[in-house]
Amino acid sequence: MSFQGRGTYGLLISRLFFFKHQKSSAIITQRRKKGRTVGMRFGVSTERISNEILKIIIEMFLPHMNYLTLEQTFFSQALPKTVKLFDDMMCELTSQARELSSQNLEIQTTLRNILQTMVQLVGALTGCVQHVCATQESIILENIHSLPSSVLHIIKSTLVHCKNSESVYSGRLHLVSDLLQALFKEAYSLQKQLMELLDMVCMDPLVDDSDDILNMVMSK
Repeated sequence: MSFQGRGTYGLLISRLFFFKHQKSSAIITQRRKKGRTVGMRFGVSTERISNEILKIIIEMFLPHMNYLTLEQTFFSQALPKTVKLFDDMMCELTSQARELSSQNLEIQTTLRNILQTMVQLVGALTGCVQHVCATQESIILENIHSLPSSVLHIIKSTLVHCKNSESVYSGRLHLVSDLLQALFKEAYSLQKQLMELLDMVCMDPLVDDSDDILNMVMSK
């Protein structure tokens, strides 16, 4: 990676998830005149901005990073924050789902925006795992230590949410069912890619990672 590229990457990492999490994924403002709504504007969510930064890093910078330093330079910095972002969005979905209705455009747009961002985030992680699998015949776990556990957490969280969607969204599931199906498909693709990755993992003879793998699987 060139000096200029390293500088740009460092800036993106510093900005990744810098924005404070907002209560609503879609910023909605209404202008009122004489008691009636005269306009509505949907802003860009901080979650979506963070997701776009993550995609840029994965697509433009990850292919040029030294494989041996991926854990230190990228995974250990970005993945815990990615998991936190995903968990925050999942919490927001669950807490606002009961207010979902065809008449409540604000909540409907908010929840659909959150789900769309989650679909894109899971897709970006799939691309990340694919890259790691494509660049090495065997992978030392120590070099990607944060990746499997973070991916497994997001897969489990997604599948549990989809499984419970009938009760979470009650009779309003049809308003978001298309995006839930898309999210499930992305999670399934990520799961398949993770299994391919784990098949390629080998142990560093100087480091005992066996307990780490056991703890990761048991905790999920």
